[in-house]
Amino acid sequence: MSLMKRTPDELRGISEALLYELQMLFGTAQALREDVQGAKQGMMPWPQKMAFIESFAIHARVLEAFLWDKRRKSYPDDALAIDFFEVGEWEAIRERVQRSALDDLRDRAGHEVAHLSYKRVNKPEEARRWKFDVIASVIGKAFRLFLEYVAPELLCDSFEDRLRATWPGYQLADCDRFSAGLRHRAGDYGRLAEPPGHQPGRSGNIRGNAPAESALTRLTEVGRAGQSAVHQEQFASRRSLGSG
Repeated sequence: MSLMKRTPDELRGISEALLYELQMLFGTAQALREDVQGAKQGMMPWPQKMAFIESFAIHARVLEAFLWDKRRKSYPDDALAIDFFEVGEWEAIRERVQRSALDDLRDRAGHEVAHLSYKRVNKPEEARRWKFDVIASVIGKAFRLFLEYVAPELLCDSFEDRLRATWPGYQLADCDRFSAGLRHRAGDYGRLAEPPGHQPGRSGNIRGNAPAESALTRLTEVGRAGQSAVHQEQFASRRSLGSG
């Protein structure tokens, strides 16, 4: 189907809502992680914990669709990452992200949160757990690439700084290692290799042509300070809905 080309003003406007989705994803993931292995481990009241899980699941579902969905006639107004790029460009870039951890995200968010489904009945305990660190990490890696390549004028004011304030340090460090690994495999330590069809001058520098480091290189400096404290496996899970 033909794609409606969104205007720069529309993209800047929707990027405010996109930033909110990211802030909520990382904020709820951090709160759940602290309940699992923080100083106040296990002290979060059950209703509050369930609210965090439900919120995390819905925001993760929204961002997964933004990053990986195609345009559909039935939802012409849904904002997608492909709106910010030339045809085929984002699809080539996102291929670098291993997304298997998200394979059941959409179904689970549907029948465990958005719909009162019989699929909730007799579900094994292990299947009821949400691996929120893993899910947030996959989405974070995809957004690292998004920010590496998106034209900065298509994002709202202070997008980077406001995201930096809520992106947990351990997630930033993980994304930094992911990006470094891509550069190593590409044999390019200065920036990520250009994807097929990429337009020159758009990658590696969110500020435009200034000789500064990329947005996510700067953004992840905040994560490096806490990186030494994150040697444990970045994996935590909590019980899903219906467990008290």
